[in-house]
Amino acid sequence: MSNFNKRKLLAILLSSAIFLMGLLIVGIILYIQKKKLRNEADGTFSMKSDVFSLGVILLEMLSRKKNRGFRHPDHDHNLLGHAWILWIQDKPLELINKTFCDSCNISEVIRCFHVGLLCVQRVPEDRPSMSSVVLMLSSGDVLPPPKQPGFYIERSVHESPTRSLPCSENTFSTTIIEAR
Repeated sequence: MSNFNKRKLLAILLSSAIFLMGLLIVGIILYIQKKKLRNEADGTFSMKSDVFSLGVILLEMLSRKKNRGFRHPDHDHNLLGHAWILWIQDKPLELINKTFCDSCNISEVIRCFHVGLLCVQRVPEDRPSMSSVVLMLSSGDVLPPPKQPGFYIERSVHESPTRSLPCSENTFSTTIIEAR
């Protein structure tokens, strides 16, 4: 295959990948908007909570696991906490579903993981805007390091979940009144 054909094929593949990434982002944003419409009564949504939802969805898609109900034998963290632990340990590939590793560019998958962690940072002001997320996913620029995610509670792995704390006894007394 000549260099011209290789470049042409690479250009077609790259433009297709960018197009598919755009569709993915639009689909995720539409999903979040639909979710927002259903939950609008409580009035707690903002642009930053939408970005948080996007981050959760990215991490769920990459791991093919749900954040809600996530269980790990070594700790009590949810999916976000587990992703954070793996990121700090420089082991993000342990969370990513193997089908992505086999069929996708690993650096792009890790970039999506990184962007997902940036979106779920605890402090809303630290989270990127939606337009920044699009730029982060479509460019090769260096990303800032993520900070701890929201809903992350650090616990010792050796801490027993059944460990009892000192407490007072709960006593209950009842008086029954009977007629004579």
